[in-house]
Amino acid sequence: MSAKPRFSAADWITLGHKVLAAGGTEAIKLDAICTAAGLTRGSFYHHFADHTVFMAALATEWAAQNTSRLVAALEGVADADARHLNDMALDLDFALEVGIRELARRVPQVAAIVEQADAQRLSILADLARARFGVSDQTAADLAFIEYAAFCGMMLIRPQLDRETLLRLSRRLDGLMRRHGDDACGGSPPPHPRPSPQPPYGSPKAARNCRANSG
Repeated sequence: MSAKPRFSAADWITLGHKVLAAGGTEAIKLDAICTAAGLTRGSFYHHFADHTVFMAALATEWAAQNTSRLVAALEGVADADARHLNDMALDLDFALEVGIRELARRVPQVAAIVEQADAQRLSILADLARARFGVSDQTAADLAFIEYAAFCGMMLIRPQLDRETLLRLSRRLDGLMRRHGDDACGGSPPPHPRPSPQPPYGSPKAARNCRANSG
């Protein structure tokens, strides 16, 4: 009879992602993850110096799979890549995304990894906005932030949305961005500034002009 294969560090991380997505942060506590693996603490500590190192490893592998892969696939971004990016984003495990972000709220080391991944995602979205709409760096950054905030909010509010609904919402947001993806409607100050502070992304008058011009 052949010996049972050794449970590797990669196996622990794969299991960690699975139980984190299914059961949240409680499911990856040390005793819980060892029970899920059917192994002892000794086996766990053979691969990870402590539990915090394990949680950081979960986040690092999540970032490699779900962020670095996206960035590499969209190198030399162009307008035609927008649909490809949507498809890749919608293929992410939303439950794992939510779990990693919940973990980041509790573990500073995880928070740092998530922050870096978010910065990479925002950067690629801003590059895409510049390529598609020919907007300024600031407007591209604004559009990227709005799009990413909508994506993250959708995951948090309804992580189990079906793909058809996700695609419909994604196309709706894309249409809105196409209509408003220019400096005049996206972030330029009004032509005759008033002394009082103006709302972000233009004054109400500028917004009305934007809607009138786009209609």
